[in-house]
Amino acid sequence: MQTAVRSPELQAKYEARKRDCLRSLGEFGRQNCRDEARVAALVTSLHKLAGVAGLFGDPRLGTIAAESEAALRNCAPERREALIGSIREIMFHEGRVAWPVS
Repeated sequence: MQTAVRSPELQAKYEARKRDCLRSLGEFGRQNCRDEARVAALVTSLHKLAGVAGLFGDPRLGTIAAESEAALRNCAPERREALIGSIREIMFHEGRVAWPVS
């Protein structure tokens, strides 16, 4: 079982990474769903969050980010908008961050 990171500096960096990922999800619109570079950036953001969330006491958020990353990688372009909407809703709830992310 992992223990949460206690360093205030690292915690602040994690919170910033979480906010950035959630901001990206919140700003991801229909026009971006076919932009492969934007989708790849979102996948990377989810991947990074998945890799560290457990270390900061958010194991469920990390699991959701990892599952979302995999789903988005394998999603057909015409289904991305619906998938990203679902990911956004789940991530905002689990990430305990209200939209708009500041």
